[in-house]
Amino acid sequence: MPRNKKNAAVQKPASMRWEFDSDMPTHDFLAEGPLDDPWNLQEAVEHFVSWVEEGQFLTWEAVVCEEQGLPLTAGHKKALRRLLSFHDAEDDAILYIDDIPRPSEPWYVILNKIVPHLLIEPFKTCTVHAEVKDPRRKRRGF
Repeated sequence: MPRNKKNAAVQKPASMRWEFDSDMPTHDFLAEGPLDDPWNLQEAVEHFVSWVEEGQFLTWEAVVCEEQGLPLTAGHKKALRRLLSFHDAEDDAILYIDDIPRPSEPWYVILNKIVPHLLIEPFKTCTVHAEVKDPRRKRRGF
């Protein structure tokens, strides 16, 4: 039975270790503050979505796979081709992309930290909410 070309190009991503030496620069993706704060949560979600859309997580994943000698998916190879290198040596590690070091955790760990904070109690606009009333206003049927 002939294999479909589309299916032949798809590879299962390898299991990588997201552990780095202490001299490898990393940054805490969620360091801006606690996710219980709505502002911090909004910023974290926007930042996360931006990194997904721009391919930052995919590129760092590709770099880590390349460093560990793991097979690259087609997406990884494409992401690595977009990187510019000004060095001739193959041994040079990629420390920064767009002046940002690699995240200290993989994207799925970061996502698992964000998601529980997105589950909030519904705010029903048809009921009276004492905490949103303005105490300076006199009550006139509201």
